[in-house]
Amino acid sequence: MTNDQQLMTNPQETETINVALLATQKLDKFIEFIKSLDPELDQLEAVLLTAEILDRLPEIFQANPNIITSIQQASIVVKQNRIDP
Repeated sequence: MTNDQQLMTNPQETETINVALLATQKLDKFIEFIKSLDPELDQLEAVLLTAEILDRLPEIFQANPNIITSIQQASIVVKQNRIDP
């Protein structure tokens, strides 16, 4: 059995790959946003700055209780929308 065939027969791995691809697309979109704030940044600089921002997000969120509340509410909605096997 080839790797492609294994992926096709393992729905959990396929779902994990699809979610990883979605996360990558969202991260790319955020990197582009960072570059739009300073068009002189090259790609590597924008990626490094994005990584720094992501690293600081917990501090930013903790300093803004409204963001924490919003995340908690979104979490409830995500859990309510689960499709249980």
